[in-house]
Amino acid sequence: MLTTDHISPIGVISDGTPSAKYLQSLGIHSLDFVSYAARRLNHDVMIRGTFANIRIKNELVPGREGSVTRHMPSGDILSIFDAAARYAGGKVPLVIIGGSEYGAGSSRDWAAKGTRLLGVRTVIAENFERIHPAHSVVKRVLNIMLLENALDRFKIHAVIFNQKNSLLVCSHSYPCNP
Repeated sequence: MLTTDHISPIGVISDGTPSAKYLQSLGIHSLDFVSYAARRLNHDVMIRGTFANIRIKNELVPGREGSVTRHMPSGDILSIFDAAARYAGGKVPLVIIGGSEYGAGSSRDWAAKGTRLLGVRTVIAENFERIHPAHSVVKRVLNIMLLENALDRFKIHAVIFNQKNSLLVCSHSYPCNP
């Protein structure tokens, strides 16, 4: 389950995070970082805090929790913000595979806005919280709902846009050949 609390920037701004590094680059001392709520009007802090939840689990980096992912094809482990920036530099649209009840929770505003600003164009999930898709569609993020247990049955591990902008869903049963 990937909730809006996992997606939206909430909680304290921890040292070493992209938001903390940004604030330090402005000469702000770590004692003055405070929280995302206190910096809610700072777009640069908030986008870096999207998907920055310390409990988020990403199957591309098994055994680790927090705002990390594996960049493809390099294999580098990066913060989600840094990976998104690298993909944006290569003009690669992003897809989230979100499991069940994607978007459940109350922190909806930045859950939709931050997702789009990071370069996500599609969210694939088994089901969605009833209101969240309306917020993300307004931000031009396509929501695709799969059949029940499809993620488990097919062991989907990657989604790739090929050169013709076709969406390829890759799994152990159906490997990708972009």
